[in-house]
Amino acid sequence: MSIEKWKNVFLSSLKIERNYSSETVRAYKRDIEDFI
Repeated sequence: MSIEKWKNVFLSSLKIERNYSSETVRAYKRDIEDFI
């Protein structure tokens, strides 16, 4: 995936963060950071 795609995914995760546990969101962000 392109970095632009990951950035969109990351921004979307920030928008929906309150709908998920903070633990899940942290793991999601960590996965993205590892990819980059």
